[in-house]
Amino acid sequence: MAQLFHPSSNTIAKVSIVGALAGLAVLSAALYAFNLTYGNRVYVEIEQPVQFSHKHHVGDDGIDCRYCHTSVEKSAFAGMPSTHTCMTCHSQVWSDSPELQAVRASFTTGQPIQWERVHDLPDFVYFNHSIHVKKGVACETCHGRVDEKPLMSKSHTMTMSWCINCHRNPEKYVRPREAVFTMGWTPGMRGNGTVPTALEETGPDGKPIKEAERGAVAPSGDMMDVENAYKNQDEMGRALVSKYHILNSRQLTDCGTCHR
Repeated sequence: MAQLFHPSSNTIAKVSIVGALAGLAVLSAALYAFNLTYGNRVYVEIEQPVQFSHKHHVGDDGIDCRYCHTSVEKSAFAGMPSTHTCMTCHSQVWSDSPELQAVRASFTTGQPIQWERVHDLPDFVYFNHSIHVKKGVACETCHGRVDEKPLMSKSHTMTMSWCINCHRNPEKYVRPREAVFTMGWTPGMRGNGTVPTALEETGPDGKPIKEAERGAVAPSGDMMDVENAYKNQDEMGRALVSKYHILNSRQLTDCGTCHR
């Protein structure tokens, strides 16, 4: 009787099974990634009553975050600007633009504009903007480079695991307080984002810091000392965690920290 199956049938069957399992794993990973991004509305631009551009106002015009979000340093909420704040400029600039009709109507009637929330944490999560600012967590750490966004969108998932990653390793994210509102800031820059010249790089004693001494200068006094003494995030982060009295990872990941 002739052989029903070719000798290679076993090999083909094994390869098919392995391929099917691998394909299932890839599909699962793809679906998980899709859920983390689009499922959490990451990178999804939200339509607003007025198409406000952070890129124009922050990136082009250089308006500080605190001009509009006035309570970010002293309250749990960053705050939304009143129409009066908008009209401070737009009574003179683009005062007749059709795109700003909703702003003018709000100013006239006293009815606030109903903005669509982009970052909306669940009600069972407690988040305080002011404490994060005080501890040196920058706006862009959570909100991304808003100075590059024509329309606002989430840059991160804002899931529990994403938040905990920062709470476990705060030294990887903190920066000097004076640089919290500076987009694109990196260690070695001034708080406003400019880079000091060699003659301006001084330690706590006012003397220039030599390259060999960099990182060995104890941070004290003005945070500019920390900026100039430390040229990488790890060294600077550890110094700031100590200086700002940031809690250890066990305390920061305690359930009661965020769920009250």
